[in-house]
Amino acid sequence: MTLLFDHIIYFSEDPRAMKDEYQQKGFHTVTGGTHDIWGTHNTLLHCGLSYIEFLGIKNRQTFERYNEDNVDYTLMSSIYKENYREGMHNFALRTTDIEALSASLEKSGFEIDGPRTFRREKENGEVVSWKLLFIKDNKTNVPMPFIIDWGMSDEERLENLEAGNILGDNGKLLEIKVAVENVDNAIHAFTEAFHLNRLDENTLELGKVILTFTEELQENQVVIEKDGETFVI
Repeated sequence: MTLLFDHIIYFSEDPRAMKDEYQQKGFHTVTGGTHDIWGTHNTLLHCGLSYIEFLGIKNRQTFERYNEDNVDYTLMSSIYKENYREGMHNFALRTTDIEALSASLEKSGFEIDGPRTFRREKENGEVVSWKLLFIKDNKTNVPMPFIIDWGMSDEERLENLEAGNILGDNGKLLEIKVAVENVDNAIHAFTEAFHLNRLDENTLELGKVILTFTEELQENQVVIEKDGETFVI
């Protein structure tokens, strides 16, 4: 079962301002759409199929109601729990067989919620749908990524993104620096859940993206290489 890095959430009070800021830095960024069920909207910065989602709140009442009811099992849970801290939050791993992964995680003793189907409407009215799976590690309480299944192959999705002018020359997303309280616990939880190759004492391999676990950061970071320059976001 192949798992790849899909995207990371950057919470912003103004996703459109983030879109403009990174355009001025030479990146191709686009408007995503709205998530009515969550009360959110987004803009996107893609590096191929991997991307940063600049997520903001469009309807505070809807957002709070959804997270009050599902606080342990939402992709926005850390935003809600951390009192709307602006910056990087949780991230998603991509699979094409979310049901099989769900069964594997349950067998390994992880608490899960899903898979659930979600949708968002793009500015042109087109509806995009996907499935999400949320994971909780009750043994160590390590914050776990959520899982996304787009219901199509990577080749099909790449074709769709290219047709929609979503992709640009944004370089390569090389590394996610994962802020954790205890590196050993995090490495153990991730390897047990996802069977990733361990490169050294604090680094796991996720396709072409490296996950580096660190106790020295307060929030996650993304490392992008573009035109010979390294950007840490």
